[in-house]
Amino acid sequence: MLGGYSTPLSVANALLYRGELIKFMESMIEDVALLNVNNTEVDFIPPVVYNEMGKCFNFDYNFVVHSLSYLHGEEGIKNDFMMTDTMDKSMITNAIFLISGILEKYYGLVRINNGKVSTAKYGGKSQITMTDKFYNVVCIKNGDNVKRFSAVPFSASVLKNMVNEDVYQSLEKVAKRDVFEQVVFGNIAFKKYLEENEVPLPIWK
Repeated sequence: MLGGYSTPLSVANALLYRGELIKFMESMIEDVALLNVNNTEVDFIPPVVYNEMGKCFNFDYNFVVHSLSYLHGEEGIKNDFMMTDTMDKSMITNAIFLISGILEKYYGLVRINNGKVSTAKYGGKSQITMTDKFYNVVCIKNGDNVKRFSAVPFSASVLKNMVNEDVYQSLEKVAKRDVFEQVVFGNIAFKKYLEENEVPLPIWK
């Protein structure tokens, strides 16, 4: 990492140049490809699944953080950015900075926030400014296995033009499979799912 890691703002050094971003994305894809090869479970769900409607690859947020931390050998990244049951407001701010600030607004690789929504179609004449978020709640099913993702949507078209062709194909091989079914999108649907299913739904890890 350029200049080392000392505070959450230091994560920008890891993605300071486009070349650094490409290196990270290719490394993360290699991580998930290796994980997929080493897993022999028939109903295995990897930490990334392709979404046809959104034309994006939904990476689990914590896997993104883990891969960035591993690439640079900086445990501080995981300490400051990893989602936990006890994460506080500062960690949420850090996550929004990484996903919405750097990967979405600066590089245009992630597409998750709408910015402003017009109320005209509801009879209003104004716009509502939306609060930035850094993931969508998504549940993926493969057979009897279901996992909840804190999903970060990476644009497939942007990613394809960014990484090596062989690397992109390896990502498609892992994430773009008919056995993966998205059964939940969003907090409301997730709460309903929990009400209708007795067994707690595990987070991907």
